[in-house]
Amino acid sequence: MYILVSLGLLAYLLQYTGFNYKFFRKNFPIHYRLTLGRLAEGFPNAVSGFYITSKNFPIILKSNSKITIINSFIILLFITKFNVFSDFKTYKYGGVRLNIAGICIFFIFYFFPFGEIKNKFLI
Repeated sequence: MYILVSLGLLAYLLQYTGFNYKFFRKNFPIHYRLTLGRLAEGFPNAVSGFYITSKNFPIILKSNSKITIINSFIILLFITKFNVFSDFKTYKYGGVRLNIAGICIFFIFYFFPFGEIKNKFLI
């Protein structure tokens, strides 16, 4: 697992230094560039998902689901309003900002009490 986390951090380093964008732009035609560049940018997102499930974060946070939902909303609002971690060129899915947003959205929908909704219109 530590090897994957290290590779994910290396992928972030390559994104934020601009190496990833320049490398794929220089060495590949447009269709390959878009495909392989996005794949390289999506790798840290996949590593985050594996890490979250390997450490059983959803099970650990289940007892405090309301606090987790509220904190996830606050983090989403913060990174959206202040545009944190987004000052670099990317092919589409790069950056810590999108990764954090994806994790927060996952936790919001994972812990949201859909079983308690009684309104037929919402169902």
